[in-house]
Amino acid sequence: MQRFFLFFFLVSAVLADRVVLKSGTEVEGAILGKSDVILKVFSEQFQRSIVIEKEAVDYIEYDGKRFTFDEFKLKSGNYNPKFRVAPKRPRPVTRAKPDSLLTQDIFKALGLEGMDSMITQRRALNLFFNAPVRWGSVGFGYLEARGLKSEDGAKFREYDFRFRNEPFSMRCLNAQVRRNFMRGTGSLVLDVGYGRENIDADLFGVVREAAIMRYLAVRYVYCRHEWLLSPGLSAGAMILKAGVIRYSARSLVNPVESARQVDLSFYQSAFRPLLGADLNFYDVVSLNASLDVLKLPRPPLYINLAFLMPFVQ
Repeated sequence: MQRFFLFFFLVSAVLADRVVLKSGTEVEGAILGKSDVILKVFSEQFQRSIVIEKEAVDYIEYDGKRFTFDEFKLKSGNYNPKFRVAPKRPRPVTRAKPDSLLTQDIFKALGLEGMDSMITQRRALNLFFNAPVRWGSVGFGYLEARGLKSEDGAKFREYDFRFRNEPFSMRCLNAQVRRNFMRGTGSLVLDVGYGRENIDADLFGVVREAAIMRYLAVRYVYCRHEWLLSPGLSAGAMILKAGVIRYSARSLVNPVESARQVDLSFYQSAFRPLLGADLNFYDVVSLNASLDVLKLPRPPLYINLAFLMPFVQ
């Protein structure tokens, strides 16, 4: 009896059905059914029926013989041409959520040409630092000079000056140009401005003394200009001409004749080195405060406020 079971097991192992797939995987078990497009095999390993599609089958070993899918035939009772592969349900398409107002990319939404590569370079930056690539800006504003005082106050005693060389402040109209270094850190800033303030006038409104200031300043600002709010340190120089003009009385004989005037400058050297702090918001508004290094320990303070229009490179 033991010999019979051993013989039956060996014969079953030799004559076991086997389906070899094109991927190299082998499936052993009884073939339960076949149609034009599938095989149904009971897997001994998984103890359940497995459906194999025709396109996946390389060959079939059945009763010790090898067949292709089309050559392989079962008994009519096991052949069911109605077997079909259940259609795969299409996965629902997940619609991308639209970007919110805070996270959307303005330049991508507008579809501007040539901006894709530059936008990609800024993907690593977070929301608050995701400013567009700007080569600089230009605009206008004000410069307020505080603590102006002449180096030689004795010269104002002549010509009967009303100005007594006391520290005073004045405001100038300012034009500013900023140039951002695209492959480095920092910006180059150019300022030019003019200011005038009346000090003394007579009863008829004729100005007899006036303070006048003219300047050209160049500063380098160490900052991260691509940030939305970019603080930095500035260093540079100013060519400054500031002083008080004393107008003489007009001629009674010829009122049209220009009045004689005396121009007294504050500083012997027009070259003034500057050190200060800078704050730039999106190249739209900039604020700078600089000190005149040559007048330490009580230097004049120059406060510059500019309203700008940025340009995209």
